[in-house]
Amino acid sequence: MSLYDVSVVVFIHHLERVNFMLQKVAKHIIEEKLDEEALLKTSLKKDMFPFGMQVLIGMDFSLRAIKPLLNKKIIVEDMPINTLEQLQLRLQNRIEILNGVSQQDVDDLENLKMADKAGDAIFEANGSVFIMQYAMPNFFFHLCMAHAILRCEGYPIGKGDFDGIHQYQRGFSFFEANNND
Repeated sequence: MSLYDVSVVVFIHHLERVNFMLQKVAKHIIEEKLDEEALLKTSLKKDMFPFGMQVLIGMDFSLRAIKPLLNKKIIVEDMPINTLEQLQLRLQNRIEILNGVSQQDVDDLENLKMADKAGDAIFEANGSVFIMQYAMPNFFFHLCMAHAILRCEGYPIGKGDFDGIHQYQRGFSFFEANNND
């Protein structure tokens, strides 16, 4: 498998899953008359980023992974993020950007030295290490935090919504299933 296959293809798949979840969340907010702004500002702990920022940072790690290509070819437009709709528009923009990079260009990053700010540190590595050990884990970390916020807030989101693979019967619970023994 190429670097493109294990990065860009994976990023696009999971960004499409996030888009699916955001659609599901938006529908739930309307049906249950919930406060969209409150969700965007909800965090797991006070010292953690809120939902909207978790999604935003996660999706933007998909672009940080291919940053040298962005400097050459792609203009990334920042958009305000005050609603789920704006978050979805930015998400679609990120997917379009990723769809626009070639496999060869991404594969050429493999041995290119790349660097990014990681908190107060600077992480430097060749392209494949940068993508696999820095960008992808951060991408998934922030998307998992967003998923956890949705679950903690009672939104009808599950593992299958996140990965597009798992399926469970409506009402399934690991806790209840394990207590039936």
